[in-house]
Amino acid sequence: MTKPLRWLGRQLWTAYEYVAMVVGLGALAVICLTWLPFALLCSVLPVRVGRWVGRLAIMIGFRIYLYFLTVFCACRFDLSAIDRLRGEGPLILIANHPSLLDVVMIVSRLPNAVCVMKAALMDN
Repeated sequence: MTKPLRWLGRQLWTAYEYVAMVVGLGALAVICLTWLPFALLCSVLPVRVGRWVGRLAIMIGFRIYLYFLTVFCACRFDLSAIDRLRGEGPLILIANHPSLLDVVMIVSRLPNAVCVMKAALMDN
């Protein structure tokens, strides 16, 4: 492949990555904004029911988001190891990437997960 074609290929790939990131984050924003009115309704339910409904809805929303990333942004996720943890008792799972996408993948499969993170990640 000639040098100009490689350069053009890199430029196109970079443009695709930017578009995929914007489309992916836009999809997450739409999912979160769609969920917001229903989250407010969960606050009037009994605590136990509201917690169950809220966690189930967040799990489903994150699954939809990961499916969207798979279809439109050419991402691939193998979450079979996380699926096997669903029936286990209490455990500590540590996500080691600062992108926070690990947390989305974990919560999409484990609805009772609690996220604890370093405050500095909010500025990442």
